[in-house]
Amino acid sequence: MTDQFDGDPFVTIGADGADYIIKGGQPVMDQGLVNHVNMCLLTEPGWWGNDIEPVAERKIESKFIVKSREPITRQSLLDTNKAAIQDVQGDEFSDVQASTTNPVTQNIRLEMLLVPPSNKVQELVLLRSGQNWINQKNNPAGDKET
Repeated sequence: MTDQFDGDPFVTIGADGADYIIKGGQPVMDQGLVNHVNMCLLTEPGWWGNDIEPVAERKIESKFIVKSREPITRQSLLDTNKAAIQDVQGDEFSDVQASTTNPVTQNIRLEMLLVPPSNKVQELVLLRSGQNWINQKNNPAGDKET
């Protein structure tokens, strides 16, 4: 059983932005994989936090979020997929693979396989329905019993 105090506060992404889940006065904690990927993929260009970050390499600006808003074509799906990999790739993962598809109408589905330092492959799925992103992951931190 995971200690509810270990890790980082789990950030959920919804229609109104980011939020925390609080249970019994304690934020639900997670190991940071979902937080890291969500911030890399879903941080708007021009985010105010970049103005106060002194190290250029730590500034966050998602190419993925911009590409995912383009009209859906075969080429835009390829470009969105490439942007997702570029946004997430770094020292945090030894391997990042992605598959971006258009399952129905205005939906875009991004499936990512990530290999963190533990070498345990993690899967993360993001689904855009219209302009709302729904974060889906097997056994998300928000559903864990504490």
